[in-house]
Amino acid sequence: MGERVKNLSLVVLCAMMCFLMFVNMALATDAPQLAFVRQMMGISYTKSEAGDADTSIPLSIMPQKIAIKNLQGLFWAVEEEDYHELVSMSNPILSEALGTAGTPYPISKEQFLELFSGCGIYASFDLAAPPYLLEQWLATETALPIGTDTLFACAKGEEVVLAIFDGQTYYVCETSAGYDRLMALCTQFESVNSIFAFEDSYFANLLELEPVLTKSTSLTTYQVGFPDFVKAGELPEEVLTAFSVNSYLTKVYKTSAGDIVYVEGYVALQLSQNGTLAYSAPADSGLALGISADMEDGEYEQELVKKTQKLLQTIQRSVGNSLPFSLGEVKREGERYILGFEEHLGSCFVTAPGGYSAIFVIEEGRVVSISLSLASYSPADKTTLLPFRLAAVLMEGAANRFSIRYEHSQGGTLFPVICYYEGRRDNGVE
Repeated sequence: MGERVKNLSLVVLCAMMCFLMFVNMALATDAPQLAFVRQMMGISYTKSEAGDADTSIPLSIMPQKIAIKNLQGLFWAVEEEDYHELVSMSNPILSEALGTAGTPYPISKEQFLELFSGCGIYASFDLAAPPYLLEQWLATETALPIGTDTLFACAKGEEVVLAIFDGQTYYVCETSAGYDRLMALCTQFESVNSIFAFEDSYFANLLELEPVLTKSTSLTTYQVGFPDFVKAGELPEEVLTAFSVNSYLTKVYKTSAGDIVYVEGYVALQLSQNGTLAYSAPADSGLALGISADMEDGEYEQELVKKTQKLLQTIQRSVGNSLPFSLGEVKREGERYILGFEEHLGSCFVTAPGGYSAIFVIEEGRVVSISLSLASYSPADKTTLLPFRLAAVLMEGAANRFSIRYEHSQGGTLFPVICYYEGRRDNGVE
């Protein structure tokens, strides 16, 4: 009798083990054959594919500065309303100029600066923007073979040409953009608030084509906050899904600093008390971007940036962030790529406490590390920025550029500050 009971117990245990294995498969996969089990248990699980994203959040590269030059002078769109209005009005013309641009040829600095005496649209970027990012920004295709640090779509005679500076060499190329259309836009802006640095010897240390603010301007300050789940110390299901982390298979830990860590296999997702979300995984377990390893380096980088942007967009949607992100850096270290993205708020970029608001590390076509600021911003007060002539007194000899950026203060407020730096914004001083 005892032997029968023992055998019966073994059968029951085996049946329970098979059932649990079956349920685990239902939870861990999205196989349609197992959908009825998930439905019966009230479970909804969708595995996120890197690159699948809603395109409602604009993602590409955005100009750090945009301005209009006309016969009255230079109008730099510093305030938020002016920035977005000018971007909207100038993009069709810039798109037409970029899409019809001929082969660029190098010219002297003197020839380049001479073009800036005429009417045109000025735009500059935080990095030498490769053509594929300009295509994404302006929704066009171009045969332009060079990156663009600064571009100026300007009138020359009764034609429109593109003056391009890639950070080292000055170029110009002919376009088929409409001259009348460009001039009509330039004449709409009668206000003048800036000059180019080469127009005043006082700014001799600056790069000659840098806009310099000559009048005071008013910008919004913002109160910094974080999503409710940061204070609650628990990631919502949609955030875990965006990182392809299955909440039913994770182990959750709490660090001595109060951070929450979700671990699934060798993948970790950490929610810090300071409002940072960090993802880490080994190369064979990271988020696959679906990029062919057979591509040429330039084509591979282009695809890598686009797929990473789409993944960032998916994550943005899951955490409730609708601010546009702009690519600020692409760095290659052997077979590893590091991409830094900046948030664009109002008319300025945000300098996050860790540098970039989002940093992605990619190895072998897989994302192995992500650092994301979860900060959100609500308008507070207005503050006044003084003309750059006063800030120029503090400039060190090596600095050659100005920008206006938002910086975090200790009081939880985001303030606009005047930065001066050499080359890109990496060496900025406020």
